[in-house]
Amino acid sequence: MRRFSTLLFLCLLGFVSGFVGGFAEERQEPSLAQLCADYFPIGMGIGPADLRDPAVWALVRHHCQQVTIENALKPSPTQRQPGVFDFTQAEALIAAAEEAGLGVHAHTLVWHRQTPDWFFVDEAGEPFSSELARSRLRQHIQGVAGHFRGRVQAWDVVNEALVDGPGEDDFRPSPWYQAMGEEYIIKAFRLAAEADPEALLYYNDYGLETEPKRSRAVRLIKRLQEAGVRVDGIGIQAHLQVDGPPIAEIERSIVAFAELGLRVHISELDVSVLPWRQPGSDLLPEDQIFSDGLSEEMAAKQRQRYRELFALFLRHHEVISGVTMWNTHDGRSWLNYFPVQDRVDHPLLFDRELQPKAAFAGVLQALE
Repeated sequence: MRRFSTLLFLCLLGFVSGFVGGFAEERQEPSLAQLCADYFPIGMGIGPADLRDPAVWALVRHHCQQVTIENALKPSPTQRQPGVFDFTQAEALIAAAEEAGLGVHAHTLVWHRQTPDWFFVDEAGEPFSSELARSRLRQHIQGVAGHFRGRVQAWDVVNEALVDGPGEDDFRPSPWYQAMGEEYIIKAFRLAAEADPEALLYYNDYGLETEPKRSRAVRLIKRLQEAGVRVDGIGIQAHLQVDGPPIAEIERSIVAFAELGLRVHISELDVSVLPWRQPGSDLLPEDQIFSDGLSEEMAAKQRQRYRELFALFLRHHEVISGVTMWNTHDGRSWLNYFPVQDRVDHPLLFDRELQPKAAFAGVLQALE
């Protein structure tokens, strides 16, 4: 493995503490892209705000071999009105990635969220029929994936189709599922393969690190494979906590999916330092315990967690198609407004001033 002295890194960490203004010119810490080049590509989820800030874009260019388009390729921004496509944001992001020599993982063609209401109803405002659902699925996938044909390396074709929690049902009762059953997933992958035949095709979901969702995903992939559908990989989102789930459970999922012949993308990695609460809950004092920064104790826990995670990914690097952070730095993390609005979380490798954290040192330790 490539080696880098953690002691040297900590010296550099002190050096860069006053160098934020220069980040737009040159980053000083070791590049994750270079350190991981022999194992798997490193990525970050990006949006327009990351392009507008030269220092953030310098961070991306320094550490990444690929990027995931966070929101700009979802149905809401790409087709707000029936048959009217808008690729303004997506074009800007993909063009910037191309100019920087970064691969693009496109996210996502089919989802039940961030999709306009009109998608799911007919002209009378009633839930759409299976026939209308098929038509809209085809129009959208051909319109979006066809537009970017040959310019992205991979598509998250279907996102979060599996249900949470215990029970016998595997599938989320989304409007797509209610109209078409699991056929909508089969159809989506076939349409994506037609629209962009050279791109890799992924199924992406959260909670795949543990049961029962791991087994649900295995059953889904087997059904797709039995139907003759090309599925190249699976995205384990990996929205994790400092204290769980156990590394052994995450490893079981990687192995289970690899045994199906799939590439495994760690697709939306973050490690929250705050307790999980039900989405939409009121803001509580425990949501703000790190509003002035991480305690030394929590920073050490997060550092150890990232060290263990990257050690796991390295053990299975032959099947890991990429590790993508969700997002660029703590200030841009979606966990500042989910599951509770206005929390102050610190889930990533770089803080709000774009400085590498103890968590970054944990990754370097795993790479030594």
